[in-house]
Amino acid sequence: MTDLSVIIVNWNTAALLMDCLESVFRNSDGISSEIVVVDNGSTDGSVEAVRRNFPAVNIIQNSENFGFAKANNQALKICAARYAVLLNTDARLEPGALATFLAFMDREKDVAACCGQLLDSDGTTQNSFSVFPSLATELLNKSLLKLLLPRWYPSKWGPFAQPVRIDSVIGACMAIRTADLGTVGLLDEDYFFFFEETDWCRRAQGAGKRIVFIPSARITHMQGQSVSRDPVGSSIEYYRSRYTYFRKHHPLPVRFLLRVGLMFKLVADILLNCLGLIATLGMSARYRSKFKIFTGIILWHIKLWPAKEGLKRAQRRKGVIPFENGKWMLSVCIIVYNEERNIGACLESVKWADEIVVLDSYSGDRTVETARRYTDKVFQAPWEGFSRNKNLCVGKATHEWILVVDADERMTPELKNEICSLSEGVDGYYVGRKNFFLGKWIRFCGWFPDYSIRLFRKSKGTFGDRAVHEAVRIDGKTAKLSQPLLHYTYTSVHQFVDRLNRYSTLAAEEIMKKRGMMTGRRLRWDTAVDLLTRPAFTFIKMYFVKLGFLDGKYGFLISFFYSYYVFMKYAKKWEISQKERDVAAQP
Repeated sequence: MTDLSVIIVNWNTAALLMDCLESVFRNSDGISSEIVVVDNGSTDGSVEAVRRNFPAVNIIQNSENFGFAKANNQALKICAARYAVLLNTDARLEPGALATFLAFMDREKDVAACCGQLLDSDGTTQNSFSVFPSLATELLNKSLLKLLLPRWYPSKWGPFAQPVRIDSVIGACMAIRTADLGTVGLLDEDYFFFFEETDWCRRAQGAGKRIVFIPSARITHMQGQSVSRDPVGSSIEYYRSRYTYFRKHHPLPVRFLLRVGLMFKLVADILLNCLGLIATLGMSARYRSKFKIFTGIILWHIKLWPAKEGLKRAQRRKGVIPFENGKWMLSVCIIVYNEERNIGACLESVKWADEIVVLDSYSGDRTVETARRYTDKVFQAPWEGFSRNKNLCVGKATHEWILVVDADERMTPELKNEICSLSEGVDGYYVGRKNFFLGKWIRFCGWFPDYSIRLFRKSKGTFGDRAVHEAVRIDGKTAKLSQPLLHYTYTSVHQFVDRLNRYSTLAAEEIMKKRGMMTGRRLRWDTAVDLLTRPAFTFIKMYFVKLGFLDGKYGFLISFFYSYYVFMKYAKKWEISQKERDVAAQP
């Protein structure tokens, strides 16, 4: 008998599915296993990509979206393994996770299911298990609940070094003993999405079985990515599943109090959100999104919970970026110079794209050699400035959509999934950056989210002619993506100061190009004002107004060095003007 069957349910998440399957194959060596993908009527090329890239995977192909519980049951009914791991497409197994599940459940015969430690992409721990839902858990603030009922609700915050018995798993990754399916039963198909694993765990414990959390088994989970395209529908589906769970496991008075309490909570939430919208003059995307979600949920209740709303009838709009032969049809463009230290990791993070174009300015290290391991489209050209070289690089791309990244930036799986899920109607997208200084993520100083246009239609965008701080000009509609790039800038103070010195020269030249040559008196007055006021204003703005002090010593260093950069920029502007005036005065 096979030891392990890994079951993955997919609906139009091809980008996530490829990464998920790669992690399974990478971590299943030495284990007798099978992998089953149940596809719920995807139209994004998911099935074709699996067949092309992972031919050993068994595929169950449905004509429509049957939901999470029913799709998993399809695979469980034909499963011949001793254990089954139900894995979301937005989850990736870390080394040893499957072997840890297998060894633990072989040893602990009364364990019906177990789960591991879920992690964000940056290694931050997520909630990995939960208590069974009650009026307290559903109506009280989670932090308040932790404070008031620490013994009853400890699970999501406490550190664990050893396996511990729990109520219920978080269903991103769940290992179950298939022999217990005869006693506990399959997943309840009344749940379309959400709460099906909680219901199963409750039934298993009612049958005298244990559910266990194993902290040493680690799984990276891109939380919410599989349902992020339809936040209103997902929220409605969560409410529907919550009501289903309470209908099955709680008496009528409790169910009544739940609905009344949730309606009061929704009304309070939407009123507070309206205050946020008023305070921000409607400019906050966060408040606008929440208002849309809360309004959608309330309208669903007013209409008496129609079945046609939620995820069951969700339709995927055609993706703007085609998916063919396991690759996404867009061009990644990168300009480089002596980036041997960074370029490999950068290209590794974008290798899912069909075309990568690298333009090198005659590097003296192994940059070109490293780049050619990832793409055959490596070109060389003399340095003519950021804008001109980037436009030259974009000009060598062949796809309609262009993604511009720098060598010291990294694409995250979350951003990849968001890009691959975009729909028609926008010509250029602003992408934020998480900037790291000396290894620390800088949250303030104006460094986050640091938006700039990075993804655009080739026919609609071009870089403006600027020597530094180049930007794409879009002839059309723009929007913002929610997921950021990772920017590993400035790993040392020396590097930071050296770059600021070079950038201040370019910025000074840019200023002079715009202003032209000034008279002596005007020059002296203008320079004195700039040198006396602008550096101080820059420090005050970054350190105090933009809360740089909250980044501690890193915020102080950044604010100080940027004020130094501004001082150098205007000092060099004066120097350039002085030289031009002296030349002009010569006979």
